[in-house]
Amino acid sequence: IGDPDSKATPYPIEAWGKHGDILYDAIKAIIYHAQVASAMAGNGMLGALATITQQYINAPYVLGDKFMPVSLFLLTEGDSGSGKSRTVGFSHKALVSYQEDKRKEDRQLLDEWKAQKTRTLKKDLELWLLENPKPKQTILLVKSGTIQGFLDHMLIGNTRDIAWSTAEAALFLGGYSLTSDTAKSNISQLCDIWSDGSFDR
Repeated sequence: IGDPDSKATPYPIEAWGKHGDILYDAIKAIIYHAQVASAMAGNGMLGALATITQQYINAPYVLGDKFMPVSLFLLTEGDSGSGKSRTVGFSHKALVSYQEDKRKEDRQLLDEWKAQKTRTLKKDLELWLLENPKPKQTILLVKSGTIQGFLDHMLIGNTRDIAWSTAEAALFLGGYSLTSDTAKSNISQLCDIWSDGSFDR
């Protein structure tokens, strides 16, 4: 991907504010603790912020009245050991913690639902299931998967947004969704979802 002859553009760290501003200080802390370039820390922060906000905000196009999701496609190239995993570990720490808490909560709700279903008389079960749908699992971040799986989660699981975030390119570029047979179709689907925020299934 990289061009060895190209000169790196300085990352605009000042765009995040100044000392004392929370995002600026967070990026500076990631740079220091992960020992990474400012661009890597900045991309990690952009990914975390997009994950948090994309289900709540639609961004207007410059012209017209069309909107698109506040979603980003970010790719940061780095050698093995350059700090990609450490960076994501810091920038996404609160998101991972939130997802773990939600999974525990979801498991408890599912256990309670199953127990109630078992106690419900067979003659009342059909009505009970209509009135008490199976609890949905919260999915916020995934490291690997397929586009079809994500679309199913959004349709069947009523998931509003999913962040596909990994520090390993092979999990994304070498996964089932991007094999030689499916790559063109799935990349087209990703582009449509990213730019339009809608899909057919």
